[in-house]
Amino acid sequence: MPHPSTSFNSCHDPFPKLPAPDSRLTTIFAPLKLLYLLMRTCFLVAMLLASVFAYSQRSHLGSWNVITTRVTLSEKWGLYNELQLRSQSFYQDHYYHEVKGGVSYAINKNFV
Repeated sequence: MPHPSTSFNSCHDPFPKLPAPDSRLTTIFAPLKLLYLLMRTCFLVAMLLASVFAYSQRSHLGSWNVITTRVTLSEKWGLYNELQLRSQSFYQDHYYHEVKGGVSYAINKNFV
């Protein structure tokens, strides 16, 4: 019979420690992801502005443009931003614009 001090729980760790991520990769790729987000956002803003200043036929239609970007930095962390432009008379009477962004953290896979 085993000694009482050597129980199953003391021999077996139910929560094994995971190896630490390679900090060199994190250091290298984190700025690249941010640079990618910045470049993509600048491109989308340029496209939005180009569509605002483009000449089109006269129309009384309105428009509502939304650009959303999302970047996953790791399994739990991410960044997002959204740009909105609303107008009446198809890009001639801008009455609303919105810029928002943020950081996301996933507590678990079903709850962000």
